[in-house]
Amino acid sequence: MIGIARALRMELESFVRSFVVQVGDRHSLMEAADGACLLLNGAAECTVYKVRPQQCRDFPEWEHFDGDEAAWTRATGYCPGIQRLPNASQLSRTLAALASYYSELSATGKMDSNEQMEADAPCLAAKGRCQASSMEVDYFLTGFDQAKSASETNPSEACPALAAKRCTAIEHRPLVCRSLSAEQSHAASMYLQELAQELGYPWSRGDWRQILQDRSDAWDELTGQLPRIDV
Repeated sequence: MIGIARALRMELESFVRSFVVQVGDRHSLMEAADGACLLLNGAAECTVYKVRPQQCRDFPEWEHFDGDEAAWTRATGYCPGIQRLPNASQLSRTLAALASYYSELSATGKMDSNEQMEADAPCLAAKGRCQASSMEVDYFLTGFDQAKSASETNPSEACPALAAKRCTAIEHRPLVCRSLSAEQSHAASMYLQELAQELGYPWSRGDWRQILQDRSDAWDELTGQLPRIDV
């Protein structure tokens, strides 16, 4: 609890009064009327993710999920940390479609594929949250040397594609890293969602650095390598 209190910049006693309840001989984080943890921001963003309790770190490896496909499906809907991977067909078709879509944007003059080559990557000056989807992250990961294992991709300090303040995955960067107008960005985001629905691509969305870490971990744990695609 001390680590969580510090993350929230609160005194321990104040944190306990505001967020902790005693259940029998144990302490538990308080929940809202709908059962959601009070430390969630919105529907599913943990505000203390890096120092979350062990029970939260173990999620979804909980006993009541064993053999309960319906419960697992519900959990994947509200927890962005659960990363489901696409099958080979979904991966090939979806990421090929993404490559084609980005190429079309460049060809129509809506986006210059070389816009970052002569200047520092704009992400270095970006402020606030940077959202990205699972399919964008998977496509981004294909921009790396395939000899590198997913476990070597560690965005905790900075984006792994940065080298001397330049983006080395220029063709594979997500929408948030591209120079698009608000209207273009909205249209592109809608396209990605429709594409994922059409091809059944496992969908999740979250802060760029966190979902990049989650997807990298998932590919490493379940396949031992980054996603591969020939486009």
